[in-house]
Amino acid sequence: MRTRFLLVVSGVALVLVLTASAASAWCPAQPLKQLMSSSDAVWWGTVTDASAAPGGRQGVWQLTVHLDDVLKGPGAAGDSATVFTWSCGPMISRAQAASSAPGFIGQQGLFFGSLYNSGALDDYSGIATPQVKTSDEQYHLALADLGLKGPRDAPRPAFAGTLSEDSTPWLGYGFIGLAFAFTLVATIVVLLRKRSN
Repeated sequence: MRTRFLLVVSGVALVLVLTASAASAWCPAQPLKQLMSSSDAVWWGTVTDASAAPGGRQGVWQLTVHLDDVLKGPGAAGDSATVFTWSCGPMISRAQAASSAPGFIGQQGLFFGSLYNSGALDDYSGIATPQVKTSDEQYHLALADLGLKGPRDAPRPAFAGTLSEDSTPWLGYGFIGLAFAFTLVATIVVLLRKRSN
């Protein structure tokens, strides 16, 4: 009876893991230098406002970004721009995106990608490799990759706020890891019990 129970629980956990993985957004990683050279714009900016993207799109955030520096493309330091960014983790609902949006406010970093006709940016920074952790490293790597003269100090945000390094709201990874670990342990227990019987 216990063996059947463990098999059922393991099966349910495995289905949850597979379902969560299947619902994940697929993000093909590409070299940072290649992405920046093909981008319409490369902006260095600070997020001043964030919300779930309009139009029912899941797992997408709309950011208002104060441009601290423009490394490529339209705009000038001091301008405000709209950036759409998305999660490479498990797909999340619009409600989850709305509740996690405040985590973007105060972040300073690189934003680069394709420009819509409206002038808003579709941000590719989430798929760039390597993923550089600190803002200063991001900025100096961008200068080098674009062949811009340096060294320059990374411009600081023009407004008072709390900067949050690496606080992008990745959701669901803990649940997937826990479900996978539980499935693995349950499977091992079942196999050991079958051998002992």
